[in-house]
Amino acid sequence: MRIYVAGPPAGVDFLADRASLMESSIVSLIHKGEILENPSFETALDSWRCSGCTGLHYTTDQHTGTAAMLAQDRSAVWAGPYQELYWGSSIRGGQCYQFNAYLKVLGSDTTTQYDTKASLAVNFDDGSSEHSVISKAFISGADGWKKMEGDVCMDRYTKAVDRVKFYISGPPAGVTLLVDDVFLHEVSATPYSSWRSEADARIEQIRKRDVKIRVNTPNVDHLEVQVVQTKAHFPFGSKVNIAKGDVMGFPANTKYTDYFLDNFNWGVIGNKMKWKAVETIEGVHDWSEADPAIDLMESRGVQIRGHCLAWAVDDHVPNWLRYNSNADVEQKLYSRIDNAVSRFRGRVAHWDVNNEMLHGNFFERRTGSKQIRYDMFRRVKQNDPNVVPFLNDFNIINSGMSTQAYADQIQEFLDNGAPVEGVGVQGHFQKRPDPVMMKSRLDKVATAGLPIWVTELDVNEPDVSERAGGLEDALRVAFSHPAVEGVLLWGFWNKTHWRSHASLVDGDNFEINEAGHRWHQLVFHDWRTNLHLTDGALTPEGKEFDFRAFHGDYDIQIKSHGVNMATKTFQLLPGDDTLVLNINVFNDIIVG
Repeated sequence: MRIYVAGPPAGVDFLADRASLMESSIVSLIHKGEILENPSFETALDSWRCSGCTGLHYTTDQHTGTAAMLAQDRSAVWAGPYQELYWGSSIRGGQCYQFNAYLKVLGSDTTTQYDTKASLAVNFDDGSSEHSVISKAFISGADGWKKMEGDVCMDRYTKAVDRVKFYISGPPAGVTLLVDDVFLHEVSATPYSSWRSEADARIEQIRKRDVKIRVNTPNVDHLEVQVVQTKAHFPFGSKVNIAKGDVMGFPANTKYTDYFLDNFNWGVIGNKMKWKAVETIEGVHDWSEADPAIDLMESRGVQIRGHCLAWAVDDHVPNWLRYNSNADVEQKLYSRIDNAVSRFRGRVAHWDVNNEMLHGNFFERRTGSKQIRYDMFRRVKQNDPNVVPFLNDFNIINSGMSTQAYADQIQEFLDNGAPVEGVGVQGHFQKRPDPVMMKSRLDKVATAGLPIWVTELDVNEPDVSERAGGLEDALRVAFSHPAVEGVLLWGFWNKTHWRSHASLVDGDNFEINEAGHRWHQLVFHDWRTNLHLTDGALTPEGKEFDFRAFHGDYDIQIKSHGVNMATKTFQLLPGDDTLVLNINVFNDIIVG
């Protein structure tokens, strides 16, 4: 079988770049028909209204068909097109919905990007309301018709709902919008049991490799092979909390440190590598809290992510930086990157470069240049050519509101030559995740063809059984997804966790709760290979044993009549071919 690109006539040259082919789940989202009335605005503005604006049936410009809706004279950021829907029939609690629409900004300003939202407002009988953002997009006048996409899963409300409204809003007052081809569908998937069996089948395919052990010995009677996996190849990591002289964290608290080292092969320091913490006073770099933690992790073979070089959100930049001139901000930013990246060159494997750019624009705004966001990634690679620079953001897999916006941002950075080499999706779940929706969102992020890491996973659920189930679902989605190359929890101990009900262990004695037991079961039992082999095939040289195993590090013991004949270690890395191990009692050779 082969994949090929063809089409232009002979003699026509073309370039191809960033091709990807990914396995797609046979579990698909089942669409149940259009919820909105007149979604393409072909019948005047039937069922549509304009809140805080003037809505016109516009036939001069449209995405498809003969007309669109023009929202002009907008009086506020909340002003825009809307449609009233029916709770309990068109919109229901506990159901998930997918959305897309095409929008166009009119006017002479082609540089400003407007943060635009599509939302559902649920109004209750008691006069209160809740607003769920379905999708966010950054749209400028230069984009022409731009597609918004997203999804949302509705809560099962305990109080009575009066009405529900779908609406589009976001740009400031006076900005005129065209809207066309709006799509809002209820979606469902095959039963959970089917999803799980399919995920397990993907895990079997992408996280394992065939192994053949050839034991070359004339004495094949009562021959047995003990295969023990000692380390996972897949990164299973966690954030660590550190504070100088603080027994609550790493590495001062022995129980905390031991739990981390016993359970995780990757680590990320929560706060003490961030610019605001390291350089509280301008020009004074304090690494005294990060250094011991990095030294210990490194000495124990734990690989390290750097979080984060800069943060796009104003509240998270150093306080003193806000008072620097715009020209100085760029120079101070580059000095920060040079200092941090060069200090840990060859020791820190990843850096989150400019955290959460979907939710802040401090450096772009202060320097007046979008280019600086791309140049930050180049600066990182100049300081450490081997480090992997990451984008990192939230509301990407725990909700669908920013998933498409993130996919667009990834492509924007690649198109502008930024050396983005990894994509971080944080994964802070407020309740048990919907595994099918989570996978659908990962599929969307994966279209850029870059490695995805779930960088900050937690499930905030008071019912620890539900928390355990939610954690397992999220881990199974990630581990079974071909684009995901690592998972890091955003903490594990209730006394240092940033969320009240997301821990794996509780109390001063580090009592493992159900979520902690589930983590250990998956990572150290279900997704590891430990075998005792006795039934092999006879060969002229001795006996051979075939099995399929998870990627990782292994010890092998060859025994005859219970007596150890040979011991071997090997590493099983991802690959499509069979790893062949020739083991002689006196001369061991590994082939493959």
